[in-house]
Amino acid sequence: MKAVLRGVFAILVIGWLGDADAAQAVDDAALQSSARELRHQGYEQGRAGDYRGALEKLHASIALFPEADTAYDLAQIERELGQHLEALRDYRHFLAMKKDDPDNAELARAVINAREAIDALTRELAVIEATSRHPGVQIMVDAEGHGVTPCPPIEVLPGLHRLVFRRGAVEKKHELTLTAGERQRIEDDIDPPAPPILIGDTPKPAPATERPFYKRWYFWSAIAAVALASGGATLYATRPQRPSCSPDLAGCVAGH
Repeated sequence: MKAVLRGVFAILVIGWLGDADAAQAVDDAALQSSARELRHQGYEQGRAGDYRGALEKLHASIALFPEADTAYDLAQIERELGQHLEALRDYRHFLAMKKDDPDNAELARAVINAREAIDALTRELAVIEATSRHPGVQIMVDAEGHGVTPCPPIEVLPGLHRLVFRRGAVEKKHELTLTAGERQRIEDDIDPPAPPILIGDTPKPAPATERPFYKRWYFWSAIAAVALASGGATLYATRPQRPSCSPDLAGCVAGH
């Protein structure tokens, strides 16, 4: 009977929306129907006390087609099993996905219960605030990734935890022991690696400029040589001449 009703619904939707949109709507309707069937099975198993079986069905349902009611049922079962982190996450998912309906008394009670549960669970957990001076440092807690800095506070169960700051192959590790309600801020840093030096990045010397000839050493050497030669010739030409004398004079012969 359910299959027949789904088929009739599909035909009506195709005629109403048209081929492309209708095909997508039919797919969504089929997924939602299957997901709700799984949720109903999980609900019945939970009422019977089979919490593990209920959890399996509810996880399958929300993976197939996420709905607020499924998130709420998941949170209730997870809290019953002591999975407080998971319960806190799914209570928040429920509040984020729910649609306001003032006339729905059951929904109103679920909202109140979810908010009270979030307050209670938050007091039972601890919080790690991991910060770094340089952004982009990977944060891991107990081998589970929590993104890169800056990252939001990390809620953990009370007890011993291993916090790792990682950038590439470089790691810095911290061990923390936290109690319920405790909030601890850990600041560490790993400097970003220096950029590689490429051939194109190597500064090249400025090209040598041709010096003018009058700044060359050999030009001034030649000038100096010419000046010396000219000075010597001038000195020679202007030196005083000895008086000429006859070779028969005794003074000329003696150099007087």
